Amino acid sequence: MKKSRFKPILALLFLSPAIAELLSSSSPPLEFFNPLTMLLLVSFYGCGALLIREAWVRWGRNPYTLLLLGAAYGVVEEGLLVKSFFSTTWPDLGILAWYGRWLGVNWVWTVMLTIYHSVFSIAIPIVLVELFHPEVRAEPWLKRRGLSLILLVFLSVSTLFYLFFRYETTPIHLLSALLTALLLVVVSKKVSKRYLSGSREPPSAFKLALIGSSWSAFLLIGPHIAGSLEVPAVLCVFSLIIVFLVYLNWVLSYEWISPLKIFDLATSPLWTLIFFAFIAEIDVNRPDNPVGMSLVGIAAAFSIILARRKLKKLYVVNML
Repeated sequence: MKKSRFKPILALLFLSPAIAELLSSSSPPLEFFNPLTMLLLVSFYGCGALLIREAWVRWGRNPYTLLLLGAAYGVVEEGLLVKSFFSTTWPDLGILAWYGRWLGVNWVWTVMLTIYHSVFSIAIPIVLVELFHPEVRAEPWLKRRGLSLILLVFLSVSTLFYLFFRYETTPIHLLSALLTALLLVVVSKKVSKRYLSGSREPPSAFKLALIGSSWSAFLLIGPHIAGSLEVPAVLCVFSLIIVFLVYLNWVLSYEWISPLKIFDLATSPLWTLIFFAFIAEIDVNRPDNPVGMSLVGIAAAFSIILARRKLKKLYVVNML
């Protein structure tokens, strides 16, 4: 097979923001498809995912490494650049602006968004793009010059975000976010060689979708429900972490060899975002314009179905 790296690079550049911002309704269609907005999101999310993917491949492709690097990305974005971890006026906070806030940090929001970015912004796009390019799946996609260019673009957009988003925070909070991100990167490198694959046969596509979407629903709406019910915030924080670790342990107890099973696993949390896309369009309390989110949800559902069929044909052809 011809080893083309341009297509997977391009796919990852767009898929990461498409999932993290468009499908999640954080940036609805009228906002996401604005040329300037798309350029910024691709430059930030896409380049961030590419940089993490390059480090991950060079460090041994340990799943813990990928998730820890994704967590570091989440801390950089939400803590250091847009500062939503520390703000009380960030538009998406809602009840989480006060629920779980302590020492100037929105702890429930911080844990939720760190896990969210690790999985949805980084891990899922990387896994999905690699599945459709098996010929370069285990190889770096960028040489030194390309890596330097991607890093330069990412740092440039990061600087713009830092200067543009002037939400309330303190130098101590910003420094803590930076140090936390650096610590996560160091730990991700340390654990890069410590992973033993599971040995069990993965469950059916339906079970994967059911469990994956249930976990993502818990992650995304659980904190808001807990806040409205006045559940102790510390209990909510620990629940988010523990449930995620239990889910991760369950996932890694299986042996992921089949590309179709990996695809089913990677897309399973996305069904929650697809469902919420329809809810977003009828939400009259949103400060932005969510017109078109139902079409985004429909397009995402059909894309998953069609992509699975294409993937099945791709690996059948490659085995011939």
